[in-house]
Amino acid sequence: MTIRRGTCARMSGPALAAGIALMGVPKAVIAAGLSAAPDVEIILKRQYDSLEIFVSTQADKVGPVLGGHLAGLINETGYIPFNDMLRNGSTEFGESMMSQTTMRVDGDLVLVEATSFMAHPPELDLPFEIPFDAEVATSVCAAEEPDRTFVLADLTTFAGYIAYPVDGYASIEIDLGGPADAQVLLSVFDGETLVARDTVNVTGDTPLVVRAGGAHSYLPLFVSLALMALGAAAGFGGHLYRQRLLSRLPDYARM
Repeated sequence: MTIRRGTCARMSGPALAAGIALMGVPKAVIAAGLSAAPDVEIILKRQYDSLEIFVSTQADKVGPVLGGHLAGLINETGYIPFNDMLRNGSTEFGESMMSQTTMRVDGDLVLVEATSFMAHPPELDLPFEIPFDAEVATSVCAAEEPDRTFVLADLTTFAGYIAYPVDGYASIEIDLGGPADAQVLLSVFDGETLVARDTVNVTGDTPLVVRAGGAHSYLPLFVSLALMALGAAAGFGGHLYRQRLLSRLPDYARM
């Protein structure tokens, strides 16, 4: 991915379910409900002037699936250089992780900035369902220092990216960049509203494709108005959700 360096980021809240906006291309087979765990999970958050992209995968799959690398993530003694990440940021790992991935918006190659990165051991089992989950999981500011050694296969990586300014509701193509076939769980959000979640089998050089449009492009007016009312009710629920999730973080991360 064409990437600019960013900073450690923490952002915003919950989501409601709505219509469908995902469209595959030849060789990309929509296969929702498959039992096997996906190789990569991607959360795509569309807004009128930007796209936020969050990616999660096992650290040892970064090379085969994404074509990138995580050199330096684990030092020669087997530890993650956590204190260095706190001092200097962790976005260099986000950059190297997706260095071979490309994204096109309305057919044009776009510049994408790495905003955050973190790797977590499996016992944390962090949620990765909505943009707020991803913002917490990708932030080194919200993590505790691991107290044991690791190999890449032990770790799940979480990285955040942003493309700005772009038309967030234009058609999008993402070429993962790795040589291996991959099963991708792709979740598409219109702001904080979930509009599609599907498992896609990507073969060879086939890109992931999300067609143009947002949630309200696919819903009748009365449904849109109903969702607005539900969104207002969900605001309070979202606040409680944040409080529960943030209560799991160390004291210094509760900013």
